[in-house]
Amino acid sequence: MRTTCKAFYTTLILFLLLGITGCATWQDHGVALDSTKIPIVMMPVQNTVQIKHLKDIRTVTDSERDATNETEQVAAQMRTAADDIGYCIATNLSGGDYFRIIPSEQVEQTLAALSFDADSGTLTTNQTQAIGEQLDAQAILVIKVAGYGKIKKEWMFLLIGSGVVEGTVQGVAAASVSGNAWVGLGLAAEEILQEVLTWGGGVFLFNRFFTPVILEAELISTSDGKTIWKDTAFARINWKALKQLPGDERGKKEVRLKLTAEKAAQELVKNLNKKAAKNIGRNKAEASARQPPGQ
Repeated sequence: MRTTCKAFYTTLILFLLLGITGCATWQDHGVALDSTKIPIVMMPVQNTVQIKHLKDIRTVTDSERDATNETEQVAAQMRTAADDIGYCIATNLSGGDYFRIIPSEQVEQTLAALSFDADSGTLTTNQTQAIGEQLDAQAILVIKVAGYGKIKKEWMFLLIGSGVVEGTVQGVAAASVSGNAWVGLGLAAEEILQEVLTWGGGVFLFNRFFTPVILEAELISTSDGKTIWKDTAFARINWKALKQLPGDERGKKEVRLKLTAEKAAQELVKNLNKKAAKNIGRNKAEASARQPPGQ
C-alpha cells in the first residue's frame, strides 16, 4: 500500500510539473537572445476591470462626491494608472539583460498605419506578424489590468482555487515523505479550509484595508503568433514603499494603489526575466549538444 501511494503521488507531481513547464523553447518560436537583447513591442496597457465609483480607486473630496461626470473621472484615473504601470514595466525590462523595448512612438505609428486599435482586444496571427515585420520585433508583450482597488467574487474564487491547489500540493508532498496517505489528506484539508475561511469570510475586511492590484501578462511570438509566456501577478499592498511616505500621503487611495501596482509590475518583470534566463540556458545547452566533438 505504501509503495502504491508513493508511486501515485510521485506520478501526480511529475504530471503537474510537465503540464506547467512544457517542452518547447522560445527559440522554437523565433525568439532568441544572441549577442543583443530581444527586441519586443510593448502594447499600451489595457484596462479590463470595471470600476463604477471613483471612491474605489481614489480618495475623493466632498465636491467630487457630487460630480456628474464620475464615469469620465474614473476613465481618466484608470488611463493614468495603466500608463504608469506600462512605464514601470518598460523601465524595469529595459534595465535588465534580456529585452529591448521598441520606442512607443514607433509602435504608435505602426499601429496607426495598420489601422489597429490597441484597446480592441486580442491580436490575430496576421496582425502579430505584421507588427513584428514593421518594427523588426521578435515578440509582443500584452499587459492587462484585471483588478484595481477591490476584490470581486471572481477574484475571490480564484484565490480560493489557488489555496486549494497549494493545499493539495502540500498534502501530496507530506504523504510522499511520510508514506501515509492519511497524513497528506489531513494536511491538504486543513490548508484548503484555512484558505476558504480567509478569503470567503474576509473579503469585506480585505477590501477595506488593502488596495489589491491584479495584472495579466502575455508574451506573443511575432513569428507564429503563439503565446510563449503567460503570467498573472497579484499584489495586496506595498507596505515597504508606503513606509517611505509622509503620514498624510499614506492614506490616499490613489497613492496606495499606485505603489501596489508598481509591486505587481515588478513581480511580472522578475518572472519574465527568469523565464528568459531559463530559455537562454536551454538554447545554449542545445546548441552546444549539436556541435561536433572538438569544436
